[in-house]
Amino acid sequence: MKKTKVFILLLVALLIFPAISAAKSLVVIGWDGAGSRNVIPMLQAGKLPGLQSILDAGGVFCDIETINKTVTVPTWTLMFTSLDSSQTGVTTNRNTRQKIPIEDIITNPIRNSGYLIGWFVAKDFLWNNSPLKKIMSNVDAGGLFTAVDNAGACLDNSVTDINQRAVQFIMDNRGKDFFLFVHIGPDCYGHGHGENSERYLYEFVRSDEVVQNILAVIDFDTRIMVVNDHGFDEGASDHQSAPDLWMVTDLLIKEIYHNGETRGTVRDIPLTIWDFFGVYGWRDNPSKYRGKSMLIIE
Repeated sequence: MKKTKVFILLLVALLIFPAISAAKSLVVIGWDGAGSRNVIPMLQAGKLPGLQSILDAGGVFCDIETINKTVTVPTWTLMFTSLDSSQTGVTTNRNTRQKIPIEDIITNPIRNSGYLIGWFVAKDFLWNNSPLKKIMSNVDAGGLFTAVDNAGACLDNSVTDINQRAVQFIMDNRGKDFFLFVHIGPDCYGHGHGENSERYLYEFVRSDEVVQNILAVIDFDTRIMVVNDHGFDEGASDHQSAPDLWMVTDLLIKEIYHNGETRGTVRDIPLTIWDFFGVYGWRDNPSKYRGKSMLIIE
């Protein structure tokens, strides 16, 4: 009788736990204003252990090519639609009144496929004052935790608040399938103190701590991608020409993208994410989605 009970318990466990371990989730962390010109030396100096741990576990560092001006709104809009400025009308940070249809935003087909969506951001360019505004009605948990006050001063608690909410989202949805976007970064301090300033570079360290905290709570099968939107002009406090974009990820990226043969572009990132979630509809419309997936499809 005891053996029968043990067998039944084992059978129940086998039925339950495979479903949990098979959860397919992805966390994308955006480092706003954190260029590769600073990230690479800091990695080499051992100052970014979160990113380094992804690489040490078999992840890759990829150069990403920008296809527009090195400014925030056009780049993030492109990264979450795969549509360039000629298609969206978003060419500068002033084009926040442009309206992107929800079906063109990366989260919509993922959510329609049954995945939960988390969206925690530090700039209203990615929330209510945004071409991506419709995403507000298309997430299961999310919010704006602004990094800048009304006077333009940087708010340190933004990173802490976003970190806490992101970790809580992961804990609340353990074993479930989700797509989580976390947006933080040194941008405000780059504008305030300048590229290569001590205060600006300290934000890289804080951003890396968020990566470490998220890595500490995600399931083994949850994948991670860390990306940026632009860097800063060398020795300056602006980014007129700072196309030093990069990606660190443990997704199965095709080797040509991380051994120097080919660079991915910003427009490839959403297509790579869609492929990860098995959303392949974009492949039927190459005239609209002009990029390519960097993912190895197994």
